[in-house]
Amino acid sequence: MKTYYNKKLLVFSFLLYLLPLALILLTYNDLPKTIPSHWNMHGQADQWMNKSILFIELAGMLALHIFLLFLQRILPDKHGVKYSKLASIMFYYFVPLLTMIVIGASIFSIYTGPQIISTVVMVFIGVIFLVTGNYLPKVRHNYWLGIKLPWTLASPSNWEKTHRFAGPIWALSGFIIIILGFLTLVILPEEVAFATMSILIVISILVPTIYSYKEYKKEYHA
Repeated sequence: MKTYYNKKLLVFSFLLYLLPLALILLTYNDLPKTIPSHWNMHGQADQWMNKSILFIELAGMLALHIFLLFLQRILPDKHGVKYSKLASIMFYYFVPLLTMIVIGASIFSIYTGPQIISTVVMVFIGVIFLVTGNYLPKVRHNYWLGIKLPWTLASPSNWEKTHRFAGPIWALSGFIIIILGFLTLVILPEEVAFATMSILIVISILVPTIYSYKEYKKEYHA
């Protein structure tokens, strides 16, 4: 009988939901009736919700996690890509970690200053870029995971070159974004940090796209 899931990762990923659940239960009686649900660029709350929505958020994120696991099972596979390390991180860990951040931010923002929200968001985005950049060069040619451009999808050679080129750019951008996130706690204004992060994200997407197109021109129009 074929095994579709890594049982250890599967169990551990579901156990991670106990952390935000425990946080809700431990703090629920001390929380105000309404808590922040959205923050602006300055880390200040601009939307609010009833604290009971925390349980609905947790259930919704758990449902999304289950859907992604089902998606992993039915997606067409090539070269074992959907069981690779990057795919495993995406399917097993992304939603549980995002759940902890979303619920934790709503609760801890009651007790901390607004700057912590900007830091958490930027560090989370930075980690995504850093981890993705580390694994991009290892992602083999497929149709759902990776940099899906007309030229990378049409040519395994272009795919490999583009991902090897993009990996260090994404990793470096992620590292810088993490540093920017921590700097917002001390000296860096949130506007400057978010503007710099936006530029880094654009560079991480645009530069590999241009590189991929140039490689395509070399390969097919030499």
